[in-house]
Amino acid sequence: MSEEKKLKIAEDEDFIDYPKFKNSLNKLIEKYPEGVDQETIAKVLMMTEEEVEETYASAIKKLQLALGV
Repeated sequence: MSEEKKLKIAEDEDFIDYPKFKNSLNKLIEKYPEGVDQETIAKVLMMTEEEVEETYASAIKKLQLALGV
C-alpha cells in the first residue's frame, strides 16, 4: 500500500498522506497558510526529514542554475 501512496504523491500534485486533511495539500495549506514544520512535510510526503532537505537543496540549485546565479 505505501508504494501505491508514494506513486500517487509523485503523480497527483494535491495528494499527501494526511487523512486528517482528506489527503489534500490544498486543504493543509488552507489550514496552515504560513506553512508547517519540516517534520510534517516529511510525514505527508512519506519521506525522511533528510530526504526533504536534499530535495529542497536540489530544487534551489536547479533554480539558481536556471537564473544564472
